[in-house]
Amino acid sequence: MPSTPDRPMHPKIAANFGLRGLRDPVEPPTPSSEATPIGAPPPPAIRPGWARLPTPPLHAASPACPSPSPGAGDGHGTQVRDLPLVFAVDVSGSTRGRILDEEKRSINLLMGGLKPAESNTQSRVIPWDGRCLGVVHPQQTPFLTPGAGTDPSVVLEDAVARRALQEASLWFLMTDGFIEKPLINKFANAISKTGIHGTASVIILYGYRVQSPYDCNVSVGLSVFAVAPHCIFLFHDVKSGDLYVLQAKGSFTTLLPEHARFTPFGPTTRWQDLIRITYEDLSRVQVPQPTRLSADAVVLPGGKTLDMTSLYSDTLSKEETIELLADYSALDVILLAAKTRGRDQDVKSWIESARRHHKIPEAALMKREDVGSNGLNCMKILLKEVKSLAPIYETEDLWDLLSRDETSDGIEAKMSEAPPITYIDSFRSGLRVAHRQNWSHFESQVEADWELSCKLNDTLAEVLSTMTMNDVRAPASPAMLTPMSSPVGGGRRPYTAHYSGARSARNEARMSPLSPGPNRNYHHHQDTGPGTYQQAGPSAYIGQRGRRTRDLLFLPGYKGERSTVYDRQPGAYATCPICREPRSIQTLLLQTSSDEPGTLHLPKANQRLGHMYPLVLGNYPETDVILPITCCDGCASLLLQAGELPNEDRVTVALPLVPLHKRENRQLWEDKLGEVYGHRFRDSIVFLVFLSTLCTTIEDLVDGAIQSECQTLMPSLEWCCRELSKLPGISTMAGLTPVGSPLLGVVNDTMPLQQALRVTFQGFQSTIHQSPLLEYPIDGFLVLVRLAGLMEDVSPEDVERFVWMRLLHYLAEQHVQLQKKAGPGEASTALQNLVNKQTETSNERGAGIEAITDRCYAVPLSALDGTYLIPSDSDILEQFLRTGSPYSAIADTDKYHAALAVFLHLMATLTEGSQQIWDDGDLFVKLQYRADKLCRTEDGLRDIFFEGKLVDEKGAVRLITAAYEVAVA
Repeated sequence: MPSTPDRPMHPKIAANFGLRGLRDPVEPPTPSSEATPIGAPPPPAIRPGWARLPTPPLHAASPACPSPSPGAGDGHGTQVRDLPLVFAVDVSGSTRGRILDEEKRSINLLMGGLKPAESNTQSRVIPWDGRCLGVVHPQQTPFLTPGAGTDPSVVLEDAVARRALQEASLWFLMTDGFIEKPLINKFANAISKTGIHGTASVIILYGYRVQSPYDCNVSVGLSVFAVAPHCIFLFHDVKSGDLYVLQAKGSFTTLLPEHARFTPFGPTTRWQDLIRITYEDLSRVQVPQPTRLSADAVVLPGGKTLDMTSLYSDTLSKEETIELLADYSALDVILLAAKTRGRDQDVKSWIESARRHHKIPEAALMKREDVGSNGLNCMKILLKEVKSLAPIYETEDLWDLLSRDETSDGIEAKMSEAPPITYIDSFRSGLRVAHRQNWSHFESQVEADWELSCKLNDTLAEVLSTMTMNDVRAPASPAMLTPMSSPVGGGRRPYTAHYSGARSARNEARMSPLSPGPNRNYHHHQDTGPGTYQQAGPSAYIGQRGRRTRDLLFLPGYKGERSTVYDRQPGAYATCPICREPRSIQTLLLQTSSDEPGTLHLPKANQRLGHMYPLVLGNYPETDVILPITCCDGCASLLLQAGELPNEDRVTVALPLVPLHKRENRQLWEDKLGEVYGHRFRDSIVFLVFLSTLCTTIEDLVDGAIQSECQTLMPSLEWCCRELSKLPGISTMAGLTPVGSPLLGVVNDTMPLQQALRVTFQGFQSTIHQSPLLEYPIDGFLVLVRLAGLMEDVSPEDVERFVWMRLLHYLAEQHVQLQKKAGPGEASTALQNLVNKQTETSNERGAGIEAITDRCYAVPLSALDGTYLIPSDSDILEQFLRTGSPYSAIADTDKYHAALAVFLHLMATLTEGSQQIWDDGDLFVKLQYRADKLCRTEDGLRDIFFEGKLVDEKGAVRLITAAYEVAVA
């Protein structure tokens, strides 16, 4: 601990930036006029215990009062001259001579200005050095003598002195010395513990002017200035008697001109840059009553009280953190209070935590606001007005009505006797205007949040940098009184408030990048470090508006373009059927599936089950979730907010037609589809279920089961099918690779579904005998056919071939089923009756009637209707009819009649007798092998499986004849 010996000392020199020249070796101090005459007996020295007699209370304790307002010097307080004053006077050895004389003179000047007599009698002087020397009346000031040591905290360890300070409305700390960090921390913690950190204070540093005020050592007064809400730090030049203001806050700022209420300190700061005042000026300042604060509380310049433990424990909200970081004067209090209390590392941890957890907000996830609810209100009115047109168009379908292009003139032309109808297009136009306004507002919000985020990042970096710099330099300079507001390095000012006028920038405080100064343009340089504020020049954001939103939609989270200037991606971009915005991205509107019990064995809500053949799952009412209209992303966002619509539908999910190869888009689609299906299915198959739903909806549109005037719906559904089929990772879950399938080694997680289908459909004859598609349940097979038909590199002939083979496989299934039910013999007889015609004729001798069996060499599919192969109660032909043109070529022409006959005869020869066949797949494979064998033995014959429509009746005769010959052999 630094001490001041009783004998004269050399001038104090602070390490690096301390106060130098307190003692001038060339010009010794001259005794003041108040000094004891030479030769006169010395006055009694004040020693510890000298004034420890019981004394009456100095004045009644002040009641708790609210935090002082920033303008506490504008009449809301008591002038210094009207208050009892308490002086804590440093009488260490270094004050010997002129400094102590000047301290006494200051007390006399201040006491002489007191008006009420009681203020004079209640004022006290607390002399201290390394010990507290008691409490005396100001009249005893002339008897103060220098002692030894410098420890200001001793005034708070003495009970009488502590009580005097606790009851004071204003107290003075007078010193010439400096102390090291341990004593700074000790003094600061004693101040907060005794509760005097809410009391106004005046700190006076006595000494000789050095080259720059920046070199003064303010270590003794740091702890007081750090926390006192109303405080002034003065330098008293003992040579000239001039009184300089180093820094002021609270009510004491009224002493300073408006343009000089802050003093930035740096190595180049000059004495003439500082404001000089007199003790008379000081006595006129109005001081508020003390504020009673908890030990860890500090009052910020704005008047708010902050509990420092919330910083130490990092429990402040982001908004509170930003509010503090935006005000460097508040950070001055926080950093200085923490540093003097030895808690600066805790504050540094708070800043580092804020920087670590700070992330630039993801614009894609930000909420899109409907400004003034204009868009939603317009949408509701439009739906209501459109619903009122139902009698005119003789339909109650809201979506059908909404998609129509009729103008009001056309509507009125349909009405015989009706009042004028609201012009529907005006509401569509209103929607477009609302979309533009809402998007402009969103862009502004994104830009503002991005700018705030960049400023916050730069502010955090600057605060950490400043704290690091303060850690390595001596904590003695007046710049430490305002660690954040003082310029970086004492001279550079990367952040400066807007300034216009002739006054010097020396009086400007460093401003936080987050501070809302007027006419300030922020320029953030991402690659070169912190941003800067500039007075002039265009904003860095001019010409860049929308740059961060150009790949965003009204639907949060998705990445894609809202519109396109080209007619590209048919299905994904079109004119919105609702608001009529051209070339806008289309969005599928979905409704949540019903939770009521329905289809037997279908997974229930929240079961998240898998399925061997997920492509069959879109054929049920519970998975019929697509509403019969598309719209732009703006209209979709409003429909999501609209709740129940006039037709009692409710849009719960909107899927924009964005590229699904982007990870975030794919994940959002998967999440939203899981939600709309009630989480019935595993996430791994939800895309396949939706493909099934899409294909079923397309089929309903083609068949007219869904009536929709929406011209964009079909192209959008087909676009979705193609886009989902391009995704890797779903092929192996589609049921195309059962155990034993030759596709098991071909289809993998990286292969898109469209490639897996291409491999299957495009003449994959080496493995077609065991193709899993032929055993796929018919509902799922129809989905595969629909998907294949949408692919450019799968020809219609390939699709037709597979429909033909699936039909043959079904016939084999039916025969095996009859075998199991009635036995092999009964099944064989039933089949023989189908492929052979019995005719009766008289024999040549006329002896009677003879039955002749004629083989059928051409069998139309209709001939099997009502037989065991196609039972009358079966809907299989209706199912195949759903495939469209591929089945029509089989059922409505005679191209396959011969091939069908050959197939039935082959099956008859293979199943003749008593051999039981248990597996239809095995039977189908044997049939294919037998057909292959016949084609190899007979030149020019066609394979009935792969070239069925090329088999003519002549070829059928040869194949059937050969089949029976092989069977006999």
